[in-house]
Amino acid sequence: MSLNSTSDNQSCEREIYIGLMSGTSIDSLEAAMLFVSTKDHEICDLSIGKVVSYEWLSDEKELLHGLCDPHSRFNNIQSQAQGAQLISQRSAQLVNDLLQITGYSASDIVAIGSHGQTIFHQPEKSISVQIDNGPNLAALTGIDAIVNFRAADLAAGGQGAPLAQIFHSALFGKNNRPVFMLNLGGIANITALDAKGNIIAAFDTGPANTLIDLMCREAFNEPYDKDGNYARSGKVNELLLNAMLTHEYFATPYPKSTGRELFNAEFLKRFDALPDFNNSSREDILNLLATLTELTARTVLDGIKQVVTSINSTAKSNAHSDAPSYTLDTCELIVAGGGADNGYMMERFKVLADAMGLKLSISSIKQQGIAPQSLEPAAFAYFAALCTHGIQVNLNSSTGAKAPSILGCICPSINGHFVRSLRAK
Repeated sequence: MSLNSTSDNQSCEREIYIGLMSGTSIDSLEAAMLFVSTKDHEICDLSIGKVVSYEWLSDEKELLHGLCDPHSRFNNIQSQAQGAQLISQRSAQLVNDLLQITGYSASDIVAIGSHGQTIFHQPEKSISVQIDNGPNLAALTGIDAIVNFRAADLAAGGQGAPLAQIFHSALFGKNNRPVFMLNLGGIANITALDAKGNIIAAFDTGPANTLIDLMCREAFNEPYDKDGNYARSGKVNELLLNAMLTHEYFATPYPKSTGRELFNAEFLKRFDALPDFNNSSREDILNLLATLTELTARTVLDGIKQVVTSINSTAKSNAHSDAPSYTLDTCELIVAGGGADNGYMMERFKVLADAMGLKLSISSIKQQGIAPQSLEPAAFAYFAALCTHGIQVNLNSSTGAKAPSILGCICPSINGHFVRSLRAK
């Protein structure tokens, strides 16, 4: 898919970037190619290319999941170093596979943008840890690697996440109607864009698939609830749902971000909802999955309603002044991430949105011509392009950052674009 941000694309130079992403669910690692047209260090046009995926092996998943669990045997410095090395090695393999499939060489790629694997996120203390090994990735691919994208936003007083709203604005800013972009990975995050593509808000609404995946792994030895079939077979426990909705995170105003530090087995224990997998009936597990799916749908839509109410209230108060005023009466909701393939969850969004009086046109990002699994890695390819060109981003409206920043830390390859550029001067 190609979207223009300027009309004079004939004089733009085309550059190629690769983005890498392993999400909170830790089910797979994706690499996406992004074609970027630039002129005078401004981005003119974007086009998402080929995406390839690597499914984490069972022992790799055990390590990466364990690094996120403070009670795990992997909660030590040695395991963290092993995880960082694993991320960089598998990332390099995937990048080299992508080059082979597409016929490009390392010298054709300006840079790799690698998210790494988040293992700890505590934004209220300006801490967020994504394990990675940028120098190793650069050495194994011969391409400059740009890593540690959250750090600059944290240093500027922001949450460090989410960041994808910058990319969403670039992609969907020309829709000429308000858009909510929803990514359903392990955690759900939304981007609200006005009709001109300006970022109104962006924040994590709460769990998307992380609790659902946890139940499927423990109860059925399956990585996720395919198409929501387990949840569809269950019945929502309204008492449990309402209890979980009282968690303080859901009442916290945006900007905000979260992770598995909050939404994990301990979250379920807090509400006496963690099953005894040896003694729980299949019906009990299915009912819990239905309830957790409903929790995701409800908290996402509650977040959207919070934004809509805030904007419409501001418009009403500005009605008799010279201040800019617009409302979010009818919006488009575009869903990406693994949850976009969960048919039951998509159904619940539509049913609940109608019940809540939200006028949303809901669709999968597939209908925009974009593969759901390509959006997040392509976003980090875009961030790599921004970093390469020294483009500052202002995330005050979404992460709460007090100042603009340049995202990412460059790890040069000895024959990469950074060194070649220096030699050419």
